Amino acid sequence: MNIIQSNLSFRSNMEYGNKPDTIVLHHAEASHCSVYDIDQWHKQRGWAGIGYHYFVTKAGQVYTGRPENVVGAHCPGENDHSIGICAEGEYMSETMPEIQKNAIIELCKYIKGKYNIKTIGGHKEFYSTDCPGTNYPLQEIKDLIVSASKEDTPTQSVSVPKYDEFIPTGPNIMPILGCFYIEKRTDGDMGIHLDRGNYITIRKGGAPMVTWNNNKGQGGQKKLF
Repeated sequence: MNIIQSNLSFRSNMEYGNKPDTIVLHHAEASHCSVYDIDQWHKQRGWAGIGYHYFVTKAGQVYTGRPENVVGAHCPGENDHSIGICAEGEYMSETMPEIQKNAIIELCKYIKGKYNIKTIGGHKEFYSTDCPGTNYPLQEIKDLIVSASKEDTPTQSVSVPKYDEFIPTGPNIMPILGCFYIEKRTDGDMGIHLDRGNYITIRKGGAPMVTWNNNKGQGGQKKLF
């Protein structure tokens, strides 16, 4: 993920302690602008600097905004637990370029993985506003992020025992894991069964014995010590 450091300078009135669990998507409401333009506009409101954490241009370039650990200034009620992403453009009327849409998706995937984000939505889904615009491909972006997350989820491998062993049941049987169990025998010995034909016998008054069998007629028995 190529992220361009904007090297913005912020005023001292920034609030730290942002704990992201949400991504909020915005548009700039300006057909052509830069991260530096928005930074100046927001400073003119008396803010510390740009209220968003990231800015994505129509050419698909991703710029840093305010630091991720700084509380945002982009969506009332969500600012202290979200990452705000602003897209260059006026998406009440314009159509988003494919390269910009793909950059937003990749950025969201990166942030989602970094913070285990649970919620991704447009500004209007959290606050009374038209942002990020009726032409902003909001649902498509959300669907593609979810789809990518499912593809990236690793499948859990299940280890299969070497042999297909039936585990007996009863008061003297203690199952441990898979086909591994401990048996208290009637002769007073203790048997630790690993799988079919492979076990350790702990004898009363005698040395422990290990017995093995590879299910091919080959096996043996040996004292452990």
